[in-house]
Amino acid sequence: DLKDKLVALPHPLIQDQVEGLGDDPVWKYYTPGMKYDTVLSRTRLFVTDYSSIAYDAFYRGASVVFFWKDKDECMKEYGKSAHLMLTEDLAFGDICMTEEELRASVRESYDNPPKQEYEDNYRKIVAFHDGKNTDRFIAMAKKDGIL
Repeated sequence: DLKDKLVALPHPLIQDQVEGLGDDPVWKYYTPGMKYDTVLSRTRLFVTDYSSIAYDAFYRGASVVFFWKDKDECMKEYGKSAHLMLTEDLAFGDICMTEEELRASVRESYDNPPKQEYEDNYRKIVAFHDGKNTDRFIAMAKKDGIL
């Protein structure tokens, strides 16, 4: 019932490959040339697997749902030294392992703000919440002689 609200936005490394798949129903909601910044500024609910862009979506006020159905298989493919920076204890959104859980979470999360526990978890991970990260980065780059 939320399909008309869906925006599919592929990872930037595969966007050019997806643009040629217009007839594939998986990408019928994708518009070539979509920009992450534009999409995230209007996002109410962000569904992802392990993508770090979830941090940006949450920072901008979107609820986040993680779909980790294939997490263990994925981590095996990355090798023994791989690990997720985000843990179940610190996730700032529902973690879904089945399609049924995902559907239920999307229905619940779409019209509701993020739960307080997710806000608390996010603040444990992200130190600054003042919108001045670029200023801090430039100051550090100047201090280190990069700029």
